[in-house]
Amino acid sequence: MNEQQRLLRLLKLIALLSSPLRRTVRQYADLLEVNKTTIYRYFRTIEEAGYALLLDDQNQYYLDRSTVRSRHPELHFSEEEAQVLGDLVRSYDSPIQQDLLNKIYTHSTLTELADSLADAQQSVRYRILKEAIREERQVILRQYVSMNSQQIGDRRVEPIGFLHRDTLVEAYDVEKKAMRHFRIERIAEVKRCQTYFQHKGEHRHSQTDPFRVANLQSVDVTVKLTPTAAQQMKELYPATEPYLQQQGDSTIFSAPVNREFKLIDRLLLSLCDEVQVVSPPQLREHLQTFWKRNTI
Repeated sequence: MNEQQRLLRLLKLIALLSSPLRRTVRQYADLLEVNKTTIYRYFRTIEEAGYALLLDDQNQYYLDRSTVRSRHPELHFSEEEAQVLGDLVRSYDSPIQQDLLNKIYTHSTLTELADSLADAQQSVRYRILKEAIREERQVILRQYVSMNSQQIGDRRVEPIGFLHRDTLVEAYDVEKKAMRHFRIERIAEVKRCQTYFQHKGEHRHSQTDPFRVANLQSVDVTVKLTPTAAQQMKELYPATEPYLQQQGDSTIFSAPVNREFKLIDRLLLSLCDEVQVVSPPQLREHLQTFWKRNTI
């Protein structure tokens, strides 16, 4: 992962810690798609920058931002620094970059900054992809982070559309010779190519389940969730929202999902104390097997 991605992930963690919804280390790790060790390392960085991390009786961490405001009431970005910060998002190198990063960690409006940085980077990638779709040109997805293979690398693709509120781009992977879905926030940079589409005959629109898994047979799943678990599900997988229905003090998720239970298995295990599998029995069996395989 490059420095730009680390910075944005750290900023996103600070924004999550500042929100009213508190979470465990495992839940923060799942939201940011990293391991627990990385979250603890980020915690140390945040505390060294002057923030007070608090832990409640449910082992949920949250941020006391008032300590930073009182220590650094005079801190503001200059116009020059704000420009460099924008350039940083686009991997621009600057001699004052390190000084700026140090100030970022103690800025009183860090939550808003984290959101605006992520939105700015996302909009640039989206704009280039949209132009490539219109012009029917290939692009290179720089340093794409694949959660399936746990690898980071460049992908030359032919993009044909967007899915799930424009969070995914549907594209033909030239090297793998197959249609793929790529999460835009996992792309470090989108590079334009001069090459026009070469594989239009292979372009196919594919359907995905609420967890963005494509081209697999589905099975109906019903799960009972606490309000906290339902909120986590919506944040991680926005496409699940239409399938969530309030029922008393709980929320019911009922939808067709991929028969291999990809992604939903990790989510449910991370929220094991706040979910109850209603059906099918195969999902309960899969979770038990998955848990044993990954805890031994």
